[in-house]
Amino acid sequence: IAYLGNPVIVLFERRQVPRSFAILLLYALVGVAVTLMVYAVLPSLGRELEQIVETLPEQTRRLEELISKTFSDLRRVPVPNALEEVINLGLRRGEALLGQFAAKTAEILVGMVTNVVHLILAPILAYYLLKDYQSIKRVAVGWLPKEARRRVIEMTGYIHRVVGGFIRGQLIVSAVVGALIAAGFSVIGVRYALILGLIAGIADI
Repeated sequence: IAYLGNPVIVLFERRQVPRSFAILLLYALVGVAVTLMVYAVLPSLGRELEQIVETLPEQTRRLEELISKTFSDLRRVPVPNALEEVINLGLRRGEALLGQFAAKTAEILVGMVTNVVHLILAPILAYYLLKDYQSIKRVAVGWLPKEARRRVIEMTGYIHRVVGGFIRGQLIVSAVVGALIAAGFSVIGVRYALILGLIAGIADI
């Protein structure tokens, strides 16, 4: 947050806005943008999530039946003993992987609740990192040997420009990918278009 927000804070400072106020202003602008997006998207997203929750038990039952039938069909196919042992091992591993997947999904859901604390702390910590950015920079430069300072500052400046450009570009591309997939799926009538677009955008990062 601090790394991505700093260029915007610098722009505000060039217009004589105090740094502390510039950070709060940035947070306010982001808050307004998120609020508008939530109001625009949340009703449709909520309906889609509700539909998924309603159909999930039935879909899970169908998947279990399909997997069970597939396993039974494979076991009925006559094959040499050595190959049968390999197939059985593969089936057992497949069943174990399904169990692990279910456990991992539950773990992720619990983790999402736990991470709410991190989501609250992150902007607070980012505020102080942004506020004291120049002080932190001065201290860090002070640790460098004098003969190496200029070279290191030039090199880190170059790395900063490349990495910053890459991160901003990747976030823009991911947002566009998610939006286009959601819009495209909506146009052709695919269910859960918004959720699929959201997942695609996050996964693209």
